[in-house]
Amino acid sequence: MKSFFFKTTFTALLLSILTLGSTLSYAQSDYLKSMVNLFSDMMPYSMGMAGELTDISVNDNELIFTATVDETLVNIDALQQNKALLQENMKLIVTSLKSNIIMKSILEELVESNMGLRMTYIGKDSKKKLSCLLNSKEIESALADTLDNTNAKKQLELQVSITRAQLPIDYGNGMVNTKIELTDKYIIYHIVCDEDIYDIDLLNASTYMIKQNIIQTLSSGDLTLTQLVKLCKESNYGIGYYYVGKDSGKIAKVFISDKELK
Repeated sequence: MKSFFFKTTFTALLLSILTLGSTLSYAQSDYLKSMVNLFSDMMPYSMGMAGELTDISVNDNELIFTATVDETLVNIDALQQNKALLQENMKLIVTSLKSNIIMKSILEELVESNMGLRMTYIGKDSKKKLSCLLNSKEIESALADTLDNTNAKKQLELQVSITRAQLPIDYGNGMVNTKIELTDKYIIYHIVCDEDIYDIDLLNASTYMIKQNIIQTLSSGDLTLTQLVKLCKESNYGIGYYYVGKDSGKIAKVFISDKELK
């Protein structure tokens, strides 16, 4: 099965971009300028299936990350209408990153310098832009929040809300994601299938193979998928898929528990 099963990539992209700072040398006296200098020659930097980081810059007011994103995974128009969700997501990510001594130092420097952190996303094909900013007070508040095992769960809940805001999502090849839900143990994607292309009975008979293919894809090393798996495992959630026949309403279900995620 193709990688279009994994729609929850927005948090993963944010985490991947910010975590680039973890490779900086702690001995650097100016973290912000060091980050820009170290990575400017590495652009573009692949973020996996979600897109690529294309620029890091700093001015008197902001540290700015710019990424080009795959618009089959990120609906910029829909997310533009839900920026409050993205901003809350960024706050949770900042809280989680304070466990990294380098990133914490960079974020603390932003606070001390009264600077903001801006994430700008550009659609690969449309060139549409989506920008989200945390000011220094918001960064300071996020750094002060408690880092515990509920943080990953909150990120997961926000990711579901962000994905839900973009539904329905047409993956092509006769599959449309029409619903996403968070149960007690799983994130579940509801995928409506064109039955001229997919036989639901055959999918039901092949669930083990489908499951193994998905597990293999999730553990392929793609940064986006790695972050998704990390969030799920930290919050003790698995991933489920309901393949629903467009005409018959028949359902083939595939579940991957958190223990099976690698």
